[in-house]
This record gives sequence, C-alpha cells and structure tokens, in this order.
Amino acid sequence: MALITGPLHSDDASGKFAGSMVYAKWKGRNYVRQLVTPNNPKSAKQTGIRCMMAWLAANWANVSAPDKATWAAIAVARSVSQFNAYTGENLDRWQCNTTPGDMYPAEEVLTTLGVDIVADDGVILSATGHAGYAALTALPDTTANAHAVAVIIFRSSAAPTPISWANAIKIINVTPGTVWTYDDSPLDAATYHYKIAYMSEDGCVSALSAADDDAVVT
Repeated sequence: MALITGPLHSDDASGKFAGSMVYAKWKGRNYVRQLVTPNNPKSAKQTGIRCMMAWLAANWANVSAPDKATWAAIAVARSVSQFNAYTGENLDRWQCNTTPGDMYPAEEVLTTLGVDIVADDGVILSATGHAGYAALTALPDTTANAHAVAVIIFRSSAAPTPISWANAIKIINVTPGTVWTYDDSPLDAATYHYKIAYMSEDGCVSALSAADDDAVVT
C-alpha cells in the first residue's frame, strides 16, 4: 500500500480510478491500492463469516453495559474500540467452531444447551422446498432451549451436512417457546440439506440434529 500526497493533483481523492486503482484515506493519510475484484464473493466460507459478522453487529446493541465493560481492557491493548474487540474476538471463536460470548472472556458456564429430542434424536427442524427457495421453521423448546438467544442455520448441497462454521448461512435471534421462520433464497433447483444449532449468550452451543432435514427446491 503506497501512501501518496496530493493525489491526482488535488488535496484529496477517493474512489475507483481507471478501473484499476482505488484512492482512499486511512487515519488521516491518503493512499492508493490496486482494485481487486473477488473471484467468488459468495463462497461458502465468505457466507459463513458474513452471517456471523452481521449477527455480531446487530447483537452489540443487546449486550448489557456490564458485559460491554469487560471488553475495555482488550480494546485498549489492541488499540481498537470495544465493539471492534468484541467482533474480532468472537469471529476468531467462530472460526474455531465456537460460538460468541457477550463477555470477555466468554463464560461458557453451560456444559451444553439442551436440544429438542425427536425420533431421529436431533433438533426439531422443518425444511420445505418451493420454487426458488426453501422455507425453514422450528420451535425452540422452553425447557431444553431455555438459554437460547439465536439459531445457526447450516446448509449443504451434499448429505450429511458437515458441522462447520463455513456451512452457516444465517444466524437469527430466537425466543424459547416462539416459532421462528426463515426463507433461504434465492436457490437453484436442487435438493438442499439443513441442520440447525442454538447458541447462548455465554458462548455455548447446542448439539446439531443427528440427521439432515432436506428441502427439494424447484
């Protein structure tokens, strides 16, 4: 990254230029870099990271003041805001197949979240295929999932769905005892395999369903 003075014969410059360079400013300094277009901006791993980033950004407003205060020391040590410390640390946990915690360090006081038990010994999930999308719905149990704050939805084009953050497509807030729904779209015509897991605010995650719930999209 080359720092520049008086870019493009001006005091400031920003944005793309000639389809090959990007001018911008970082911490008060102008710089220019090569314009890079991702080869696959919607790869599974990118989707897995983005869905957690989106959830963390929205969830920060729900974190209590005492829990936010626990991020102060690490934020100072890393020269970042408490919000950035929270998202950075929890994204690291996510890529180690561990779920986020509101506090630093994550309490992880629950050995595991309970799961809703059905005939196949898995989490209750209904996935139904439609034209161009799959409709997902479930009811977190008020006893087994009493500590659940969000559900992680995993999808794969091949069964069984691997248990990995890279297969996560969406994280949504849930309330135990209240049905949640999600429409996964747009999708090409194919059979898709889904699993879900519930996560708590202290960094614990439930078991996943033992068997995939499949949706045939037309």
